[in-house]
Amino acid sequence: MNLKHHKIIQFTALLMFLGASTHTCFAETNACGPSEDESLNDEAIQDIIAEETDSCDAPDVDAISIQETMENAYMQNTDLDAARAGLRATDETVSQAIGDWRPSLSVRGSEELGQTYLIGEGVRRHTSTTGYQASITQNIYKGGETDATIGQTESNVLAGRAELFNTEQSVLLKAIQAHTDILKNMAIVNYRKQNEEAYKKIQDFAQSRFEVGLGSYTDVEAAKGDYEAAKAELDRALSELDKSKAAYLRQIGTPPGNLSPGNVIVPIPAKYDQVLEIAKAHNPIVLKARYALEAAFYNVDLQMSGLLPKVNVGANVGNNRALVSTNTPKTTKRTDIGFSTTVDVPIYLQGIPNSKIRQAYQQVAQQKVSLVGAQREVVEAARIAWANLIAARESLKGFLASVKAQEVAVEGAYEEVNVGTKTIIDVLQIEQRLINVQIDLANAQQNLIIAGYQVLQAMGRLTARDLHLNVTYYDPDAYYNEYKEAWIQFWQGKDYRYVKDGNSQ
Repeated sequence: MNLKHHKIIQFTALLMFLGASTHTCFAETNACGPSEDESLNDEAIQDIIAEETDSCDAPDVDAISIQETMENAYMQNTDLDAARAGLRATDETVSQAIGDWRPSLSVRGSEELGQTYLIGEGVRRHTSTTGYQASITQNIYKGGETDATIGQTESNVLAGRAELFNTEQSVLLKAIQAHTDILKNMAIVNYRKQNEEAYKKIQDFAQSRFEVGLGSYTDVEAAKGDYEAAKAELDRALSELDKSKAAYLRQIGTPPGNLSPGNVIVPIPAKYDQVLEIAKAHNPIVLKARYALEAAFYNVDLQMSGLLPKVNVGANVGNNRALVSTNTPKTTKRTDIGFSTTVDVPIYLQGIPNSKIRQAYQQVAQQKVSLVGAQREVVEAARIAWANLIAARESLKGFLASVKAQEVAVEGAYEEVNVGTKTIIDVLQIEQRLINVQIDLANAQQNLIIAGYQVLQAMGRLTARDLHLNVTYYDPDAYYNEYKEAWIQFWQGKDYRYVKDGNSQ
């Protein structure tokens, strides 16, 4: 059984992630300046990839590509939908804060009925009292509390958007992981099946030799043990494939179907310094920490307002009508109109406002340190992602060369069988080494793909817009702008999950 043509069956197209000679996917952007890091493009590996892909069959046009998997995740992932709804709930805090500048209007009405019987006079008296009162109050000055609350809630909304941004990146990376896991595990299952078949042949050959007296019982048992181990490896590979399909369904919301790698453009800068510069400016972890610090500063102003005077004005109008029915009914009416100005000047409030101010300053200090920590975390993530990408590239180059060498060894082994210097068992054992290297290559290919997207994630560029996915992009401004300054408005029941340019879809 010659395995020379059993090459990278499911992952062939993924080789395109490396070479400009086919479809460049790790594309250089703004590459300039000296750097100790290697450039991502490599002529030697491009030549290998070109040779491999030239002999491959065309990909199935009906298969689901990585782009389509990401698009489905963007539209259907429950974690992302929940994060969007959570952000819309946070948007409402701004509307509530702005509402503190608006007047409060209330109306109250009452009606009382009564009956009195005077025994000595034999008189029955009926009374009916009807009244209503309308009042309005307006905040004039609250020591800056309203402005501080508005600023704080707006900063919290921006922090919430950064968190949604982070969730989107995480969801898309998990979608890529799920997609490539299935492709990798399908390839491994195929190789494990070939491995099982090879060891079955070895077992049968050992049994045949034993039956004609050319082999020992020990050889038979050893071959049987190898065959059972190969079956166990196949069972484990099938189990991993089932797990990866379940993970795909969890992340995407639909069964995987027929998957293909597709030709994905991954715009990664050629130098690490460029990656780091973009990551520091755009990574959502840093953005969220910056907005959290901004909200903490507004909280200081909010707590200081507790020591300042507050001024409210108000007006009210009331009308009462009383009817007393005896022998001579009598009706009385009264209308009351009043205006008020309330000035509340705090003198001493048990030291609580002062404590809250000190607490707010410490929260600012906490957020400053958290921002530094977030920046360091992003630097670490960018460094690790870049190192993984370089290592994955070199690993793939090594396994590509190893596969070629093992294929040559298999060819040579078959030639030696023809001249009698090797047995079929020798050939099967060499083919076993080829299968093992092909499995390593499948893992290396996935590692390279994931590493590339992890670099994008560290840069804050793993989003539907940056990847130009064919979806309707979610617009966080749509709900925010519609309800931010709404005086009296109920939720219209619109679907804000998939909106673009402020228009509900």
